[in-house]
Amino acid sequence: MVRSVSIAIPTHDRCELLAQTLESLQSARIPDGVAVDLIVVANACSDQTLEICQSLLPKLPFPARSVREPVPGLNEARNRAIS
Repeated sequence: MVRSVSIAIPTHDRCELLAQTLESLQSARIPDGVAVDLIVVANACSDQTLEICQSLLPKLPFPARSVREPVPGLNEARNRAIS
């Protein structure tokens, strides 16, 4: 049986912390039979968040992508991740 885990990271102008988080996830060990995917939601970001994602997401040991959410607010970012 395949189990899956989805990770959503909503963020607003905290690219340094996001970089640390993504670098930490590079060493994640995924158990056999577990599918993991990650989405970073750049919530009205004006910093280097998307550039950090472009640089670090391909290095993760599981599928990952980033999306923009232009409307500020945690609920909007969470809803974008779900959609």
